[in-house]
Amino acid sequence: MKVAVIINGSGRYIDHNGKIFAEWDNLYNDIDFDYYVATWEDEIDYSKLKWITKYERLKEEDSKYFDLVNYTQTLGHQPHFMYSLFRVNHLRNQSNIKYDAILQLRTDLVLCREILDGIVNQLRKGEVKDNLMFSSGTLEIFKDYFWCQDYYMLGTPKTMDKYSMMWLNYFLDKTSYFYQNRAELILNHRFSAEFLIRNNIPIKSISTPSTPFLIRMPFQFEDKDYHSSAGWDKKHPSINQLRLLLEEKGPNYIMNRSYNYLKNYFANTDKGEVESTVIKGHKYNEIEIPEYNNRYSKGKQFK
Repeated sequence: MKVAVIINGSGRYIDHNGKIFAEWDNLYNDIDFDYYVATWEDEIDYSKLKWITKYERLKEEDSKYFDLVNYTQTLGHQPHFMYSLFRVNHLRNQSNIKYDAILQLRTDLVLCREILDGIVNQLRKGEVKDNLMFSSGTLEIFKDYFWCQDYYMLGTPKTMDKYSMMWLNYFLDKTSYFYQNRAELILNHRFSAEFLIRNNIPIKSISTPSTPFLIRMPFQFEDKDYHSSAGWDKKHPSINQLRLLLEEKGPNYIMNRSYNYLKNYFANTDKGEVESTVIKGHKYNEIEIPEYNNRYSKGKQFK
């Protein structure tokens, strides 16, 4: 089977977790992965990342018909996520390669072997079909609206084509429900769930014993009163921990360790020195959005 892995967003960690992505082709004899990446311009030289099939470095000023620069203050980085998803899926379509499935990933993600095995098992069972999306969790109700996880999405090319059109529906088509209600829906977990449910695309959970790891800066593991981006669970890796583990053990070692092993390693080893609260390559990290903070920062109550 041939699978396109599309990776979009800020590329600040891609030269590290990309080494783990590149290891995937060595794990399965019946799955062939291609990698498409669309990220915002930074100092990383993508021409040296040989595992990438095709990439695009994005600029805010290249966004036609929508002013990404000036809307940042009111909508944060959410439009940038949708735009980068739209661009990376377009990049994949330009290849004219026929894929059995598309796996969309965040750029700050580390998938352990157990999760990747779960994704591959769904492919092998032939359950990835049109108008159906797989993720790390099902659709949920958070207070009075729909909610879904945003670690990854797995679907057919046709389904991913629909999903990537969120950009047009939320920011260009003034007649659409999504455009007219975007102030209420503008949060990754919420706008994805709302878009899929209103397009009759259900979300099924891939049963795995764990959730993906998210790479964070050392300061983000401090107490919440240290910084608005702090307070993260120490089971996740700091970029320092991941870099050291890659240097000492390599990506194959990481992919062949269990979730519990990696969780304990990240939780109980040094996160690295807290040097700065500026997330390199992420120029929107310091923006405070009052509506977002008031609505979503309180305790989550799911049912």
